[in-house]
Amino acid sequence: MAWGILCRLWAGVLGLLLVQSAGAAPPGPLADALALPHASALVGARDVPLFAWVETEAGMRNVWVGGPGRTARQLTTFTRDDGQHISDLALSRDGSMLAFVRGGDEDMPNEGDLPNTAREITPPRQAVAIVPTADGAQVTIGDGHSPAFSPTGDRILFARRGEIWLWAKGGQARRVASLPGRIARLGWSPDGKRLLIAEERGEHGFVALLDLAEPRLTYLDPGLGHSLDPTFSPDGREVAFIRTMAPPAGEVPDSGPYWSIRIVDVHTGKA
Repeated sequence: MAWGILCRLWAGVLGLLLVQSAGAAPPGPLADALALPHASALVGARDVPLFAWVETEAGMRNVWVGGPGRTARQLTTFTRDDGQHISDLALSRDGSMLAFVRGGDEDMPNEGDLPNTAREITPPRQAVAIVPTADGAQVTIGDGHSPAFSPTGDRILFARRGEIWLWAKGGQARRVASLPGRIARLGWSPDGKRLLIAEERGEHGFVALLDLAEPRLTYLDPGLGHSLDPTFSPDGREVAFIRTMAPPAGEVPDSGPYWSIRIVDVHTGKA
């Protein structure tokens, strides 16, 4: 039986290559298998039992929502297999709004040229969009990635090639900072007054705070290595993050303190 399945798969691969070279739609068991739906990128709202995920079927990617006691339903209406990724899903705390990114490369979200697998005349964008989870129209708020809702849900941060942009409900997105490195993560303080940033600069990386009222950028306990995955304490007084360092040449990973969790007092800067 296994040999028969293998033969059918090889036949499907050869048929797919022949049909693609002829420019037609690929038929057969391989195409049927590739068309099977699968879900990924599951996220949840903080304060309500609502979930969102990406569902891919026959190459078409769309966002779905659902939860306990709710019928799962499709939220977006993309109808083409154009190779454009959907990623970076984020729900507001109350679950009323969803933000997501369409386009770009999942492995390198803000580096290099954007993929154009469908050979469009106008190259695709990598854009942040929002849509109400109950009912409403999808709105694109700007080019970029990594959207993050404010605690009140009326503002969204997102990144664009080393820049930080802020969108407020009823307005247009505006740039609030430009950093020399790649922005790997964005977050909010519990009071919504400061931004928490993970910035990568190749061989090293930093964690920074940006005060929106000043505005002023403060790097927290800067040092050698990579500072990753920062998060605020619930009261906003401290920030925790991971720091990793490459061992010196000839050393083994367990021979020294090359991995640590750092905790920084936001007001004093003491780590």
